[in-house]
Amino acid sequence: MKIYSRIIFTVFLTVMVYVFLCAIFDVSINLFTFLTMFIIAVIDFIWYGFSKTELGLEVLEHYHWALLALIFSKFLPLERVLRTLGIYLLISEMLQTHPFAIKSTHFWPSTIIGIVLALSLVLTYVYL
Repeated sequence: MKIYSRIIFTVFLTVMVYVFLCAIFDVSINLFTFLTMFIIAVIDFIWYGFSKTELGLEVLEHYHWALLALIFSKFLPLERVLRTLGIYLLISEMLQTHPFAIKSTHFWPSTIIGIVLALSLVLTYVYL
């Protein structure tokens, strides 16, 4: 993807997460939260340029990090930032060419990690 397309995509995702947080969770978005979303978008933009295969992280997807952020948002003081990160990464994953590792060579390992993290998230919010 060309650089200007990624910049437009980054701004688009930031606005989508902003609208999602306002409409669904009735979260009042202040300048700090909006800047957090933009910083997350920039980090995602930079991360997109790295080869996960070279780093040995090809099994890990955006939604794994999203689920981890949502789990940790229950325990850490930066809950709003972590929830914003989680929602941003979930939306970013859904908008990829092959979301959730569909049609990839690492689909099953990635799916197993995702199931374990999703169950952990549910148990965290139900029992803690």
